[in-house]
Amino acid sequence: MDSMEETSRGQGARAAGGRWTLPVLLALGALCGVTFLAYRIALARVPQYRAALERLVRTRTGLDVRFNELGVSWGWYGPEAVFGAVELGEPGGRALLTASKLIVDFDVWHAMHTGELEAQRVTLIAPDIDLARLKSPATAQPMRTGGRSSAAASAATELLERWPGGRVDIQDAILTVPDPAHASGSDRVDVRRAMLLRSGQTWRVYAQAFLPQRLGRAATLALQFTSRPRQLLSDGRLSFEGRGLRFGGWSDLVRASWPGAPYLPSAGIGNLRVSATLVKGQLHDASVEVHADELAVRPGDLAVGRLQGSFDLREISPAHWQLVTRGATIGPLQVASLEASWGPGGEPQVRIEGAAGGRIEELLSWLSRSPATGLALAMRDLQGRGGVILHLDTTAAGAVQLSAAIDADRVQVAPQLPPFEQVRGTVWVSSGRLLRSTLHATWLGGVTTLHLAERERGGPGLSVQADGALDARELVAASGIDTGGARVAGRTDWRGELVWDPAEHAWHARADASFVGISSQLPDPLAKPERQPSPLHVDVTASDGLGRARVAGENVRGAFELAAQDDGVWLVRGGLLQFGDSPAQRLLDASRADATKGLLELRGRLDSVDLPAWLILWRRLAAVPEALPVEADLKVGELTLAGRRYPEVSLTARTQPGIVSGRDGATLRLDSPALSGTIDWPDAAAAQLPVKVHLERIDLQDSPAPLALAPLLGALGITSEVQADEILWHGRSLGALDAHVAQRAGTLLVYPVRLAGQTQDLQATIGCRTPEACRAHFVLASRDAAQTLRDFGFRADLTSADALLRGDVEWPREVSPLDPAWLANVSGHLSVELTNGSLRAVPGDDGVPFALLPVAALLADSSTPLTEPALAFSRLAADYALRGGTATTADLQFDGDAEIRLDGRIGLTTRDYDCTAWILQGNEQLPATLRSFLATPRVAAAWMALHDLITGADHTSAQLHLGGTWDAPEVRIEGSDK
Repeated sequence: MDSMEETSRGQGARAAGGRWTLPVLLALGALCGVTFLAYRIALARVPQYRAALERLVRTRTGLDVRFNELGVSWGWYGPEAVFGAVELGEPGGRALLTASKLIVDFDVWHAMHTGELEAQRVTLIAPDIDLARLKSPATAQPMRTGGRSSAAASAATELLERWPGGRVDIQDAILTVPDPAHASGSDRVDVRRAMLLRSGQTWRVYAQAFLPQRLGRAATLALQFTSRPRQLLSDGRLSFEGRGLRFGGWSDLVRASWPGAPYLPSAGIGNLRVSATLVKGQLHDASVEVHADELAVRPGDLAVGRLQGSFDLREISPAHWQLVTRGATIGPLQVASLEASWGPGGEPQVRIEGAAGGRIEELLSWLSRSPATGLALAMRDLQGRGGVILHLDTTAAGAVQLSAAIDADRVQVAPQLPPFEQVRGTVWVSSGRLLRSTLHATWLGGVTTLHLAERERGGPGLSVQADGALDARELVAASGIDTGGARVAGRTDWRGELVWDPAEHAWHARADASFVGISSQLPDPLAKPERQPSPLHVDVTASDGLGRARVAGENVRGAFELAAQDDGVWLVRGGLLQFGDSPAQRLLDASRADATKGLLELRGRLDSVDLPAWLILWRRLAAVPEALPVEADLKVGELTLAGRRYPEVSLTARTQPGIVSGRDGATLRLDSPALSGTIDWPDAAAAQLPVKVHLERIDLQDSPAPLALAPLLGALGITSEVQADEILWHGRSLGALDAHVAQRAGTLLVYPVRLAGQTQDLQATIGCRTPEACRAHFVLASRDAAQTLRDFGFRADLTSADALLRGDVEWPREVSPLDPAWLANVSGHLSVELTNGSLRAVPGDDGVPFALLPVAALLADSSTPLTEPALAFSRLAADYALRGGTATTADLQFDGDAEIRLDGRIGLTTRDYDCTAWILQGNEQLPATLRSFLATPRVAAAWMALHDLITGADHTSAQLHLGGTWDAPEVRIEGSDK
């Protein structure tokens, strides 16, 4: 049943469709016929309506038309008249535009109804439009300089008002417009497509165009508005989109015709989109979206850089405007909010409020490119890393208040100054004036407070006051000086001030510190205990890249001439340092010839100088290429060298330019009764030659010679030749010294070393090849053992015409030979051998006994001096092992009038004996004291037992023991049964 009903409904539908098909086809046919008829009518009547068509074009465009060809074709909208080689112009005037074609579309229905042609649309193909040809209606003369743009606009407005209506399309037009900034100039605009439509009082305008190169790439304009009597532009809506716009060109274009042109961008390229509402011919509101790069604004051509964001402009009340954005990028700043409002009047009141944030490094780079007076100079050396948040606000009176909340990890004021770290605080600016602001930072390891304010007197300027604490280790590290492990520690308070005058490009800085709380183990006179004050005042004044610095300390005063390099680093060009308690007799004068040549003078008196330490410090300063040549003339109260202090030493030094950096030569001269000599460094042409040290005389007194000279050898340089004509020790001459010193990559090698005296020769090799240890090999050959012992400060209790001492020893490199603990750290082997000599104690000889040959101590105890004739020997020899300040032997042999064997320990640091000796023969030659021991039955039995023991017999034995100190030896007999 249901299927039957569905079948019935389908048949009904098909029947109904069939009934409508025929009428529709008939209607379409009629339409085509009517259209074809209209086309035939138009085609047939074109020749006789030629004048009518001219009047029709004149009516629709308001211009006279002249053409060479006229035809009719079938177009998209129906029949159309096509004019060829067209010229349009004002009645009786010259042509305003030319076009290859002008197409008039006819109204088909009007033609069918009245039989008359009526234009529906006018289209210009490839017209050439020159607006500069428009004439002012008041003068009927071509427009002249200064009013070309306004006159052209007035004439164009009059032309449009005369236009009765309809639609005009333009395709591929060339539009020539006058340049308002240049009297004879013009700009060419390639209009890709344009449309002008008027229906009663309603207007619509649309255009797409390629812009002149100086204005950008392309633009699109859409405008819809209504007109009123005597007012062409009334209420409406405007939209504009420009791509690749060059904002500097637009600013120049409107400079002469718009008072706000000076505030437009003077440079930059980007895209702009504007949508605006017009009310009564005036702007009511607008939204602007801009994406621009390399933007610069007037005044001052401030480089903004990037501008990206959306802005809303609206009229909140008559003549009162408000600009608002909720997010934008201006240069390096991310604008969170910005609101500006202003009102009417000759001096409109502007109210701005906003907040923005960004990176300090990007903001400083942005500001440094500003050509504003003094700003680029002030920001040139300033560097930072961190964040900043800006708040801008203006009052009703027009005062501008700006605050910058700084949260920076690092801020560097100048290249040669250590950076401020962890900078926190807010900087306040009101009406272009810096208010007193406070920042907290860490500088040189201590907390520092910075107070910023404008200078109170002397014109505009910036004042920065600082106070805080600094860490001595951070100060030394910032100076770039290698202290060589010398400890500098502690903290001290300091304060300072910087005043900057942007108008004069000048600044003045001062700093004061007491250095209480800092201890220094640097060489004298830089050594200082922790609680001792050592006040220092520094004052620097600079202007236009030149400056002068003054330094005043407890025992030093100085003045320096400064100059700034292109990179902003200030260098010392010349200076004078005056040491001593009295004020400097003369300070640096810029007019002095030696100051302009770049010289550092050192004058006055120093209480103490550690010469090796200062030579090392001088070498470490050699890495500074900006170091000045030095001229020194100093009196030194005590000069430390080779373990002793030399009083009243005259020190003079002369260097050629760049000696500290190794570019030229230098000479250091020392003069005193106990020390005199010269140190010469090679010049640049002979840089591979060694440093030459020539000491005419050096008195070591009681220093541990010759090792006392080791610090001097290590302080000289990479390679050096050392020569000493006479070395005195304990009032005796050790002879002349020659040594070659080489230092490379932390390795010190002294080879060969030769000390030639009247009775002995010493040859040695010293090498510190690793960071752990130093090694020495030496051979001492004597032609008179007694005199050699005297020369080296020992008792001459033996003689020999042929004596030899050999040694191979090593010690930790960090332990100096001048250190009392050095002997306890020496290890190695020694051997001594003497031939054809004699042994006896010398009455009245108060020298130190030569403990490595303790036979003399064995033969003479403290109770009875050795008065018998000397005990002769043909050979006296021993080998020793050194370790922990002790010399141990197992094979000392004395062969001669007596035969003695000895083994045991000799304390080199404790200065004592612990040895065992055997006297095998020559009892009659022994001293009486020892013979009295041997005469006792017990000793005789021990002697026989010892003899039998050595020959292999099994008997009871006894031993002779040597103990006590070097100055008071003790000899006794001890024995035990086997």
